[in-house]
Amino acid sequence: MRDFKFRVQNVQSNSTDEAVLDFARSGKLMPMNQILVWSLRMCWLPFACRWQSREREVELQSARDAIYQLEKQIEYIRDSFNLERPGCYEVTATQKGQTISAAEPKLQPIAQAELPVELPGAYDLNALGFDDL
Repeated sequence: MRDFKFRVQNVQSNSTDEAVLDFARSGKLMPMNQILVWSLRMCWLPFACRWQSREREVELQSARDAIYQLEKQIEYIRDSFNLERPGCYEVTATQKGQTISAAEPKLQPIAQAELPVELPGAYDLNALGFDDL
């Protein structure tokens, strides 16, 4: 196992960068090294696999896993802050005297949105890969 040290310099005081680094350092959710490695893996592992010239199927599976983890993180943020989920509605506009209709994304409150069927391990940090750091 390799040992990495994470050091950030010149973070502006009272900035969002300082806030997120302080939160990660606090260990409120999990140890800082797990947050950092998991976040990097979630966003960048498929590109790292491609960079290392891994097998195509390994690249694709890491991309699928990253997308799954990102989608679960989006759900976790929405649920934690009671944010709306995307839905659909009809938009009409007039262009040169003609009415144009199209379906556009609409945000619906969670209470009105049809919630997707939960996948196994939803919000289970171990199921999202935190356990193997």
